[in-house]
Amino acid sequence: MILNASFDSCKLLSFIVSIVFLVGLFWFAKKLRTNGFFSGFSGMSGKYMQVLDRVALSQSSTLMIVKVGSKYLLVCVSKDSVTFHDCLAESDLDELRKG
Repeated sequence: MILNASFDSCKLLSFIVSIVFLVGLFWFAKKLRTNGFFSGFSGMSGKYMQVLDRVALSQSSTLMIVKVGSKYLLVCVSKDSVTFHDCLAESDLDELRKG
């Protein structure tokens, strides 16, 4: 009986340590993502530019609205290139927000 009790407490302790480790790992990954290290395209911003929105057109191409200073640009980003499509006005964005 004593051997079973110590074995069960050992299992419980390893389970708790595993859960704490996983929670810590998720917290660390989220911290890296919110700080921009693994942010990908969404929310990516610099000192003078910011990606406002994006939509995947295919596995290898994405359509993005990028704010550069006070201008809004519509660009297509693919594996090998970035193509400028249009310059958007603030009123165009307001219409998009309204849906």
